[in-house]
Amino acid sequence: MQRLLLKLIFLSIAIAGQAFAVFPTSQPYPGVTYQLIEIKNPPNRVHVVTVDLQSVSVRIVVSQGGADRPYTDGYETTLLGPLAIADRDGLDIVINGDFFEAKRFKDAKGTTRPFAPGDPANVRGAAESNGITWAKAPTTRPALIVTHDGHARIQRLRGPPPSDAEQVISGSSIMLQGGKLRPMATTLETALNPRTAVGITGDGNTLILLVDDGRWKDHSVGMSTTDLAKVMLNLGCTSALNLDGGGSTEMALRDPATGKLVVVNHPSEGHERPVANVLGIRITGTKRVAVPTTRP
Repeated sequence: MQRLLLKLIFLSIAIAGQAFAVFPTSQPYPGVTYQLIEIKNPPNRVHVVTVDLQSVSVRIVVSQGGADRPYTDGYETTLLGPLAIADRDGLDIVINGDFFEAKRFKDAKGTTRPFAPGDPANVRGAAESNGITWAKAPTTRPALIVTHDGHARIQRLRGPPPSDAEQVISGSSIMLQGGKLRPMATTLETALNPRTAVGITGDGNTLILLVDDGRWKDHSVGMSTTDLAKVMLNLGCTSALNLDGGGSTEMALRDPATGKLVVVNHPSEGHERPVANVLGIRITGTKRVAVPTTRP
C-alpha cells in the first residue's frame, strides 16, 4: 500500500512540481504519509496526507467546535480553532471542515469583529461525530461519509446522514466523480483561493487530505476547484470533495517525536481561524502534548 501511495505522489510531482518532506518525516505514523508539493507556474504549495483506511492504527474522526449539545437559539455548535479541537479530542492530523455560518458580533466601535472562539455557529451541511448526528443538511449538500466498518464514500445528502454512517462532514461541491472532473462554474469554484479538500482513491482503501496555501503572492497564489481536482486526480483519487477554504484553510500534524501539533500550511490571515468542525485522524499509540503548538 505504501509503495502505491508513493508512486501516486511522485506521479503528481512529475506533472505538477517538486515535492519536499518538510514535516519532520514523510511517514510520521503507520499507514500515513505526508508530502509537500511545490508547483511553479503559477506558484502553489500543496500539502498532502495519505491515509491507509485498512491500517488498524488509524481512525477517522469528525469533531465539532466548542459545544457538545444543541443550542436552543438555533445554533448547533460554537467556533473553536482546529488546534484546540485536535488537542481536546486527541487528533494527530487535522484539517478544517465544512462551510459555516456564525453569529456576528460588533466591537465597541460598532464594527463587525472577526470570528472568535465561542461564537455560536451552524455548519452548512450534515455532520455526525462518533455515530451521533448533530447537524442535518437543510438542502442537498455533498459529504464524506465514514461507515461503522471503516469504509469511506462521498455522496450528496439532504436531511440526516444514512444509518450506516459513523462520521460525516460536508462540503460545497464534488470535484471528482467516477474519476472524471466535474464542471465548475461559480465564483467560489473558479476564483484562486486557499483550498482544503478530501479524496478517495479508486480502490477505496486510501483517503487523501489536501490543503493548498493561497493569497501569498511570493509562494502560493491559491487554486480554483478545477486546479485542485486535477491535483487530486493525479494523486489517484476517483472522488473528491471541496471543503471550506480561504481563511479557514489549515492542516496540522502531530510531531511523533515531541507530541506537539505542527501547522504545516500558512493560513492566509497569518493565524488560524476558529471553525465549526474539523476532519481529523487519530493514530493509536501516538504521544500527545497539548500546548504550545508549533507554527510554520
